[in-house]
Amino acid sequence: VYLAGLDRDERRLLLTVQAENRVGATLASESRSLILVRLPKKGGGGDKKKKREPAPTDETPWQTIRTFRFPASLGRSYGLLVGDVNPIHLSRLTAQPFGFKRPIAHGFCLKAMVAHALIREHGGGDPARLERLFIRFKRAVPLPSRAVCVTHENRFAVKTEDQSQTLADGEFRIGD
Repeated sequence: VYLAGLDRDERRLLLTVQAENRVGATLASESRSLILVRLPKKGGGGDKKKKREPAPTDETPWQTIRTFRFPASLGRSYGLLVGDVNPIHLSRLTAQPFGFKRPIAHGFCLKAMVAHALIREHGGGDPARLERLFIRFKRAVPLPSRAVCVTHENRFAVKTEDQSQTLADGEFRIGD
């Protein structure tokens, strides 16, 4: 794993991280990750209180289907499981140079947790019934933390435990 590129302007830092897996001298696989680090705005503004996101306005309330627990070790254990040991997921020390106060959960891990919750709640436990899952990541999930998965019709959202911020949202389709 090495830094293959670095691009910076006043608003962001874009890192290109290259990973190569070799068997002896033979290249077995390679991957390239682009990591966007947003830089603080000039003139501060970081002390302002974050606005609470408005609640859904639909007449039918959103249903909480699962509470997720994201332990501090999740980034390391999931990273070792899938072979993605990106430093932003490993520890506070390795996440900080990339603009995170704490390590963050892997996006694919969050998507898998959402899929599992949807299959259990809406698909009768049958993974084959989940025909479509589109997820949009809105905020990083800090480790450790807790969040809730809520659904309404064919939509879902992953929100902070107090439901003040949306971490991810999207749509799903459950077949027969």
